[in-house]
Formats: sequence, C-alpha cells, structure tokens
Amino acid sequence: MTDGRELNDAIRELPRSIDPPADLWPEIAAAIDRRARSRRRAATVGVLAAAAAVSLFVAIDRGRDRAHNLDARWAAGIERAAMPTAAPTLMPPTAEPAPALADLIPGEAQLRLAANELSGAYDRRRPLLDRELLAVYEENLGIVDAAIDRSRAALVERPDDPHLQRVLDRAYHHKLSLLRRASSRETTR
Repeated sequence: MTDGRELNDAIRELPRSIDPPADLWPEIAAAIDRRARSRRRAATVGVLAAAAAVSLFVAIDRGRDRAHNLDARWAAGIERAAMPTAAPTLMPPTAEPAPALADLIPGEAQLRLAANELSGAYDRRRPLLDRELLAVYEENLGIVDAAIDRSRAALVERPDDPHLQRVLDRAYHHKLSLLRRASSRETTR
C-alpha cells in the first residue's frame, strides 16, 4: 500500500500544466508551407507533362503528314530543288479551326459540354488562384485548346484516321483534367 500512496503523492506534486519549451508554430507553419509548395509543384509537373504529351502527339502526326506529302510530291515528279527547305515547326503559325458543331469522334458533344461546365467553374475560381499557378494553367489550357483545334482540322481532312481520333480524344481528356484540377484548387494567394 505504501507504493500506492507514494505514487499518489508524486502525482499530486506534478505541475498542473507545462509550457512548451519553445514556440512551435513557426515549425508547424513551415511544414504546412513546404507541403503546399510540394503539391503545387506536383500539380504543375502533371499539367506540363499532359501538355507535353498532347504537343508530342500533334508533332508526330504533323511529321507523319509532312512525310506523306513529300512522298506524294516526289511521286508526282516534283524535283528536289522545289521542296520546301524551312525547318518544320511543332505548331503552324495559323491553324484554321475545324467546324465547331460536327462531332468528329464518338462522344465529342459530351466532352465539349463537360469542358464548358468545368470552364465555368474554373472562371469562378480564377481570382482565387495563385498568380504563378494561374499562369501555368492558362498556358497549358492554350496548348491543349490549340491541339484540339488542330486535331479537329486534321480529322476534317481524314475523318477515318484512328490515330487522329485518339489524339483528339486524349486532348479533350487532358483539357478536362486540367480544368478539374484548376477549378478544385484551394486558394493559395
């Protein structure tokens, strides 16, 4: 029994509260900030990777078209000197948009509708987003929109090309993914 009394006496002698040894908030705030920066960086890398993939698909398709056109010119008897010598570019300076109403791939109307709805949510969130992150989203959305326009224009020329159909479908899905991320981001200003 004496052990129990000694323990109770020792407990009573303990202080009622203990102040922390130092101000812990700066360390907590720094950890939160590091985590937020890491998430922003991961989102930015994901967005850039998606945009790069779309650009790569468009570039590959354009290269394939250019090679086909060159072969056709050679077959038609056009001399090598008459061939264009300019270096190929990934994106033409002017690309005419394909018709906006016709579905060129199955489900395109639903993809456009989803993109329009997410664009509305994104437009409402834009003022709340960090400026740097907003600039990245805007740039990548521009790249994806250009890829959609170019893919649609190419599909008007070759509507049965399964590769172009996949490129257009992927471009729409990249756009939806970007818009989902941008419209659901926490405010970081």
